[in-house]
Amino acid sequence: MSVIDVENPRFGIRIQEASGTHSVIRLPRKESLRILPNNGMMKLFDALVACEAISRTPLKRGESRRIFGDGPDGGSPMYSSIGVQVSRFGGVIANSPCFSSLPECHWRTIMSMTRRAEAAFESFADTSALRQIIAAKQVVDFKTLSTPDGTHSAKYFGAIAFGRNVFLRCHTDHDFTFSITQIHLKGSDRYSAGDRIVAYFSFPTRGVTIPMRPGDFLIFDATLPHGISSRCHRDDDIMCMSFYLKSMVVGMNDNFKPLSQQQIHLSNLHHSGFFK
Repeated sequence: MSVIDVENPRFGIRIQEASGTHSVIRLPRKESLRILPNNGMMKLFDALVACEAISRTPLKRGESRRIFGDGPDGGSPMYSSIGVQVSRFGGVIANSPCFSSLPECHWRTIMSMTRRAEAAFESFADTSALRQIIAAKQVVDFKTLSTPDGTHSAKYFGAIAFGRNVFLRCHTDHDFTFSITQIHLKGSDRYSAGDRIVAYFSFPTRGVTIPMRPGDFLIFDATLPHGISSRCHRDDDIMCMSFYLKSMVVGMNDNFKPLSQQQIHLSNLHHSGFFK
């Protein structure tokens, strides 16, 4: 695979499909830094560590999406998520009950970074992706990531998955819209244009690997096979986090829920081939 990078922080990376859409976009370093806060990045790292401690058990992802760990302390890899979950009994759950005990300061930090990720999505994702998610929200009132009291909620993303010093087997995800991945480095409270590469994000079917520096925003189509590498430097302590929206969450995971007249109309148009 080819490693694609640009040294100039004013330029980003994008992969264009035959259809003309962009399936992978790494924001220019300068833009990522503009969207991020000037300092206080360790607050986010600490908030995710607190979530990790509360969840206690790793997220089960199946053998095809197996998670590996290379942390300095060894042990089983910990990969967790916070936000909307699909219930095995039907429907969706806004948040796992265990996260109601997460301190408000950590919730504020997590929601703030989610809004920043959504700002990156709005600024750099293809217009077609934005139109799709906005149109879906007008037709289906699906849940998004929100605080336990419901006072703050995300516009697009349903949940965040995160893992400390983990790397992922190449896999695909059934996401409704583009996902966003970042990597954060422990001990760095402020990121800069000259930060070194800490990991790589690969898209084998596209033959490319993209370097990731702390705080980089990588927007990508999660239906493409993808995976993240182990740490580039043994002394690093890194947290990989991904913002995403599952298709089953948008579909509300409930086949018994009656459709509105608008939904019936759109379904009929879809089956007639109107949208092709």
